Amino acid sequence: HAHFSDLGKFFFGFIVFWAYLGGAQYFFIWYANIPEETIWFLDRWKNSWKTVSLILIFGHFLLPFVSLIFFNTKRNRKIIVFFAFWMFLFHYVDMYWLIAPALHHESAQLSWLDLTTFIGIGGIFIALFWNRFTAKAIIPINDPYLSASINLHE
Repeated sequence: HAHFSDLGKFFFGFIVFWAYLGGAQYFFIWYANIPEETIWFLDRWKNSWKTVSLILIFGHFLLPFVSLIFFNTKRNRKIIVFFAFWMFLFHYVDMYWLIAPALHHESAQLSWLDLTTFIGIGGIFIALFWNRFTAKAIIPINDPYLSASINLHE
C-alpha cells in the first residue's frame, strides 16, 4: 500500500501543478491587461465552450483534488486506477479545449475525425509503449537494494 500512497502523492502533485499553471497563465494575462491575449480566453468563455471550461475545472482539478487529498484514497489501488483513467480522459478534453475553439468558434462540436485522431495517436503510443515495456525486465534484477525497495515503508 505504501507504493500506492507514494503514487497517489505524485499524482496529487501533478493535479495541483496543472491547476497552478492554468490559473497562473490566466492571472498574468488578466493582471497585465493584455487585450490581444484575452481573446484566447474569451473564445473559450462563450457559448458551449463555457460549459467545457467549467467541466474542465471540475473534472480535471476539483474532483481529483478533493478525492486525493485524503490519505486513505491515495492508498487505495482501485481509486488510483480510476483517477488515472479519469485524468487520461480529461487530459483529452483539455487538449480539445486548447485546440478546437480555433476550428469551431460557435460551439463545441465533436466530429469523427476528433475521435479517430485520439484512437490513432493513442494506438501508436500504446504500441510503442508495449514494445519498450516487453523488451526489458521491469524490475532491476541485479540491483542490490531491490528487496529494500520492494519492502518500502515496512
